[in-house]
Amino acid sequence: MKNATTSTFSANPSNTELTKLKASRPLPVWLRGKLIRNGPAMFNLRDTTLQHWFDGYGMLHSFLFDDGDVYYQSRYTESEEYLNATSSGRVSTVAWGTASDPCRSIFRRFMANFSATPTNTNVNVIKIGEKYFTTSDIATLTQFDVDSLETLSTFTPGKGGVMAAHPSYTDDLQVWNMTASFGPRTKNTFVSLSDDLTSQKHSSFATDKLFYFHSFGNTDRYLIAIEQPMRLDFGKLALSGPKNKSFYECFNWDTSFKNIFHIYDRQTGEIQKIQSDLSFFFFHTINSFEEDGSIVIDLCGYDDNKIVDDFYIDNLTTSGIPDSHKSSLRRIRLGLGESSASMEDFKINIELPNINDAYRNRQHRYAYGVHSPALNTHLAAEIVKYDFDKNSATYWSEAGMTVGEPIFVANPNGKKEDDGTLIVLCHSTATNKAELMVLDAADLSVISKASLPQAIPPPLHGWFYGGKFQKNSPETK
Repeated sequence: MKNATTSTFSANPSNTELTKLKASRPLPVWLRGKLIRNGPAMFNLRDTTLQHWFDGYGMLHSFLFDDGDVYYQSRYTESEEYLNATSSGRVSTVAWGTASDPCRSIFRRFMANFSATPTNTNVNVIKIGEKYFTTSDIATLTQFDVDSLETLSTFTPGKGGVMAAHPSYTDDLQVWNMTASFGPRTKNTFVSLSDDLTSQKHSSFATDKLFYFHSFGNTDRYLIAIEQPMRLDFGKLALSGPKNKSFYECFNWDTSFKNIFHIYDRQTGEIQKIQSDLSFFFFHTINSFEEDGSIVIDLCGYDDNKIVDDFYIDNLTTSGIPDSHKSSLRRIRLGLGESSASMEDFKINIELPNINDAYRNRQHRYAYGVHSPALNTHLAAEIVKYDFDKNSATYWSEAGMTVGEPIFVANPNGKKEDDGTLIVLCHSTATNKAELMVLDAADLSVISKASLPQAIPPPLHGWFYGGKFQKNSPETK
């Protein structure tokens, strides 16, 4: 039986002009800036339907906070895939979990699957210099206008391949990532990105197979790529066109493989390799820092990649996510001198993590994220705040709400790590619309909430950019 929350996948939301939302209570005046969220939004075409949560054509959702008011705006990212699909009514190129149109010739499907560079950057939002981009796990950045949300251009570092949706930042706000090429043997290259749409290549390392990566461990000195057992079968990829397979169907979970940590030293340019006896899957690191000759990485870890299969729409809307497939908060400790790796599992479910950004790359006390209680098979039902010092958790939930990634915004006059707000985009089964929740980050109490004018599928990631932004669209009440 389908549930109301995940039934939002069946609705294609509309582009929305700047609209003033009615907040239930006044918002903090210091909360000034723009939250931009990105995520898959369109799944249903005239002739076909996209099959996986990660496949939907991307849409940007903007929330402008100004003088205690909040305004909403949305716009589809005009990727080549989106433009082709909306005009033809079919999936014209390969997607993560959806194969391309089987009605095309074998040659055309092979070329589309293997050679084309995708542009449906529907996962994350980043800022490089003074320019804004959407990203996904492909080596493409899509530039957009931060005021209008209009798509401007695409940028592909190197010769394509894959790149993490979540780059890493040093304290000087330099943006770092890694590109990985397709081929029987994979070259992985650390790169730094500039807003003039160029990339600088740094050190590289080779792996026998391309491994899936979505984010990194990162300190101000080190960038850590974590090689994990979900690895690409190049033979399957080469045959994916004629066999009409999706990109995800070309990956294998290697039960015999143990995670390898590739540690790039930005000061020396050297790469240290630490072979572990650990076997885990992850999407998101939470934070990393150096301590007593070691690198500490907090992340949301899984025992295997079964969660990726749970994210097929048919699974999400029926059987859902069993407890055994959910993530847990884990702390990795890498000893650089002895080349060792160990892991502590805190046994608490957390995903889509966030921290006070002032503590990025240094030791933090709190982590925020979404939480799925035991026996909850739908997407996350609670917001969780984890206190590492006390080894304790605080939760917030509201009946009928499915919660999304909490975005921490620090109080500019705050003195404590948790002095700020969490901005959370939810779905309400009562109204069948998206709801914007603003929580006190200290105790997770509700400061204010506001209903959006439409339902939207669950977005993935976003970021809050402080400052003054233009109101360049007509306002409606």
